[in-house]
Amino acid sequence: LARAADRRADMIRRLEADGLQYEIVDAVDGQKINLADYADRLGQDHRKEGSRFRYSKDSKYPATRALGEIGCYLSHYNLWQRIADERIPMAIIFEDDAIWNADFAAVVATAAATDWRWDLIELHIPRPRTHRIMQSLHGDYKLVRSLHANDDAAAYMISLSGAKKLVKHGWFMHSTNSTIWRDYWNYDGCVLGILPSVAGVSEVQTTKPGNRGKKMHPLSWYMIRRVLRRWQFFATRRWFYHFRHPQK
Repeated sequence: LARAADRRADMIRRLEADGLQYEIVDAVDGQKINLADYADRLGQDHRKEGSRFRYSKDSKYPATRALGEIGCYLSHYNLWQRIADERIPMAIIFEDDAIWNADFAAVVATAAATDWRWDLIELHIPRPRTHRIMQSLHGDYKLVRSLHANDDAAAYMISLSGAKKLVKHGWFMHSTNSTIWRDYWNYDGCVLGILPSVAGVSEVQTTKPGNRGKKMHPLSWYMIRRVLRRWQFFATRRWFYHFRHPQK
């Protein structure tokens, strides 16, 4: 964010210290968003209970929580759109609280040179789960494909093909940006990752408001529907993981 001057200065200092080429892009400030400007992309979903943006007119939580998330979403989406429009082969996107280790440059260089076709490579995997090793990278790092794609957007690589898919699939803002790519079967995406993680998140507080939603009665129809959709989610994800393999 343009108003986060201290964080921007710190990010520039660390990027230059490691000799990384970069461009600082102004994020969309959620506190300045007028929801009416995005009515065609939000529809009614941002007002539904259970929306990923956690905004409801009747909610006891303020709408500014959703505005911060929508601002974050638009910040990433605008970058995907730019990559697609300018036909940039691949890029690394850092949020302003991202950190990286000393092996970062060497590891991402070998990952970028892989023969595997990929749309997105997660550089920060906070919760490693079931995965398949695709190939070895620099040092002890591995390029993997996880059954459970993570939902952390702090640091990731994205290809031109991935940007095009996410621009098309993510036009309607029905979820947060990281959840959009987590459900990769919805846009026929190939999401890989690097283990152990070469990037992470600093301990400073994020500049976008946190997620909090309404508490629902455990026996409500909404909760029953949510359980059924969860089972559908698990089944679809496992089918895609086992039968839709990445190609070279």
